[in-house]
Amino acid sequence: MHVSMYVLGDKYDIPMLCTHAAATFAECAESAMTEDFLSCVSLIYARVPDSSSDPLRKVVVAEITSRAYDIMTSEELADTVRELLHSIEGFREDVCFALLRNRAVENPSSLLTIRRSGTF
Repeated sequence: MHVSMYVLGDKYDIPMLCTHAAATFAECAESAMTEDFLSCVSLIYARVPDSSSDPLRKVVVAEITSRAYDIMTSEELADTVRELLHSIEGFREDVCFALLRNRAVENPSSLLTIRRSGTF
């Protein structure tokens, strides 16, 4: 529902509706990594403007990258996320770059090592 409200706010240029919908979506996303949350990913990437700076896309990518361990330890969640990564090109790119950015922040020298070894 929050995604639909955000889309309507964007379509009719109602910034306050977009802001409220994005904030409410973020609150819901923090509570649990569920199939309902994951089902929003395709809707967001299909109907929300194509921009990695979009607040809904940021929330989705942040939740996925921050809960990577939880996702990989749940076969059901891992399968769902794997399918989303394979089927939604923009999502795949956003998640990959977020993981690289997180790695660079946590350990900047690790990226230098990757570059020098020629695997990057």
